[in-house]
Amino acid sequence: MASGPERARGSAAFNLVVVGDAERLARAGPLRPLRIIHCSVEPGRAVPGAATVAHERALQRERGDFPVASERVRLALGEDHLARLDTIVAPLLAPGRPTVAWCPHAAALPALGRLADAVVVDSDAGAFDAPAGPRVVDLAWLRTAPWRERIAALSDPPAEQSLVEAVRIRHHPASERAALLVFGWLSARLGGLPGAPALEADAEVRAPGISRIGISSGCGRSVVIERTRRGLRVFERPPDGPERRWTAAGPARGEGLILAKGIRSALLPDPGFAAALTWSSDDLALAPRRRGSRRRRA
Repeated sequence: MASGPERARGSAAFNLVVVGDAERLARAGPLRPLRIIHCSVEPGRAVPGAATVAHERALQRERGDFPVASERVRLALGEDHLARLDTIVAPLLAPGRPTVAWCPHAAALPALGRLADAVVVDSDAGAFDAPAGPRVVDLAWLRTAPWRERIAALSDPPAEQSLVEAVRIRHHPASERAALLVFGWLSARLGGLPGAPALEADAEVRAPGISRIGISSGCGRSVVIERTRRGLRVFERPPDGPERRWTAAGPARGEGLILAKGIRSALLPDPGFAAALTWSSDDLALAPRRRGSRRRRA
């Protein structure tokens, strides 16, 4: 069913297939799909429930104030239907439009890989095998955007390539995958990192994501970035000179906004994620797991 990235990038409207987690989708705000196929999963259901189609009119302000008609199709499915979800959903899609799928259920990913042009997943919620066909957007990767932006603003890849000695990342216990993706991204930028990635689960962190990144270089330079309530606190110590401290814009994005960004950007290429995924797959086999937490720096 997937028609390839050329058609996907050229269409403004798209189909959106959602497997469960309707409450989280509701917090994402207006997404402008042409048709939403929402599949609720009910354990023990043997026969798919009849679809109900609701026509909705939404006021879109991105290209001027004009009404846009959209459709919402609701399906009630059993867990056994997830493996053949593509055959159930395909007749309900708006023809000639790309399809994006948001799927917290790993069991549905193979079928969605045969159906969708792009699949949005959350690897922080559990390991998954990415389908080979469609483009994959990982919310764990999107959560790291403020950290990657801050590191990129502080580093010069050609100068740092042979100097970085150690990288340590502290993270929420459920966000190890996000930490590994940052390692993969750094490895791709610098052409590799020395040694194995050092990860530390921080039990004191309440919100998902990364809480601290420390980078040290052989020239004596060190950079520490910590998450605070006011944003990202940066501590930079040059080889010669006093330590500098300042607060930058931090990861204040809610989960609804992260999901919305993942869906809106699903049909756009992201070479940074592809490179990070390749490098982090190698890092995964090397990373030592450190348990517990330390008192965070004031």
